[in-house]
Amino acid sequence: MKNVVSKNLIDLSNLLDRPIYIVGGAVRDFLLGNKMQDFDLAGSILPGDIKNQLEGSKFHVTKASDRLGTVRIVVKGEAFEYTTFRKDSYDMSGGHTPIEVGFVDDIIVDSRRRDFTINAIYYDFKADEFLDFNGGIEDLKNKIIRTPLSPKQTFKEDALRILRVIRLAAELGFSVEEKTYIASKEMLPGIKNISYERIQEEFNKIILADSKNNINNAHVKGFLGLYELGALEYIFPEILSCVGVKQNPKFHKFNVFEHIVEVFKYSKPILSERLSALLHDLGKANYADKCNMSGHADESVEYAKGFLKRMKYSSAMINKVLTIVKMHMFDSNEKKTELERMHFIQENYKYIDDIISFKEADKRGKTDDPQTPIIPLKKTKQEMESKKIPFSVKDLPVNGKDLIDLSIKESERAKVLSVLLKAIAENNLLNDRDKALEYIKNNFK
Repeated sequence: MKNVVSKNLIDLSNLLDRPIYIVGGAVRDFLLGNKMQDFDLAGSILPGDIKNQLEGSKFHVTKASDRLGTVRIVVKGEAFEYTTFRKDSYDMSGGHTPIEVGFVDDIIVDSRRRDFTINAIYYDFKADEFLDFNGGIEDLKNKIIRTPLSPKQTFKEDALRILRVIRLAAELGFSVEEKTYIASKEMLPGIKNISYERIQEEFNKIILADSKNNINNAHVKGFLGLYELGALEYIFPEILSCVGVKQNPKFHKFNVFEHIVEVFKYSKPILSERLSALLHDLGKANYADKCNMSGHADESVEYAKGFLKRMKYSSAMINKVLTIVKMHMFDSNEKKTELERMHFIQENYKYIDDIISFKEADKRGKTDDPQTPIIPLKKTKQEMESKKIPFSVKDLPVNGKDLIDLSIKESERAKVLSVLLKAIAENNLLNDRDKALEYIKNNFK
């Protein structure tokens, strides 16, 4: 591992008076041959001593927590998280933050407070060797996820580890050891004590699991893993109402929940698209035993809004996903006119590529067709691009200054430009400055 470790890390270890170790995901990923990302460090040196020993060097210590024994060490664009060996005490509610922290010199004690054996392997810089006190290397070989301590105790200390079990199994293509799985199911109520911000972060990683180590359909394994475990009851109960809801077989091969999973499978590994896939048909639960579900998109928007806000997604993400969900049924029967499609593209240009991409996944999810379908909306957009038909007001051959010169009232300018935009879609000859100005003069006196 020494050959792939940053020179800055080696320099750091040489500056300190006691050994420090890499531990966690970076060691695990190295041993698996996967890409290494965040480097977490550990050792017996206290945060204050780390800061003193690095004084005057190229390393800068920031964001220290004396209580938890953590410091962030920054150098030339790299950052490392260091934590002093410790033994934690929890209130056993699953809420993550230890009520008591004791620093220790014993690396074995430190290893047993960690979540899983495969994340409790240490790399010793100076000896250039791996230290494994809990059978983590053997578990890597056997592709098993297991806890260093009893799994119940591990999950009591931090219930988010229950979701992390599912995520790691998906990302790595591993199985969960039987006792660990049983305990994770029994300890599920502890998730109620976890903040939505932390749940959201772990949920995002699960639904993007296939992008971590390029394991095919890892995201589907992760999401269905949450379902089978019973975790969706605590983090995403809205979707459970879709289980078993039948759809018109004329248009759908699957029931609502199965269709959602199929669309999710075919969606691109982009967070907004993955969320849209899981949320787009929630409203169909209100149409059980009905062949016509034509109003489901608007109802899905309301359910999606509740989920996204509860899970503390950003306003930008919420707006994007809700737009995709609301618009996903446009031209679902592919009978809209070319002009209607062009106007739709202009009205929704900000997210049109996202809408088109999602509609492709949605269409595949109706029939489980492995081929990416041809969406008329996508053809229309390509045609508009080739003809240079403007997509938005900023692409028009005239602007606000021109309207001022034409004495158009300020209150009417936005409407004038919007009308002109749609008029050019109908008649591309107007996509000329002089003709556009003439059109405005003739229609907006």
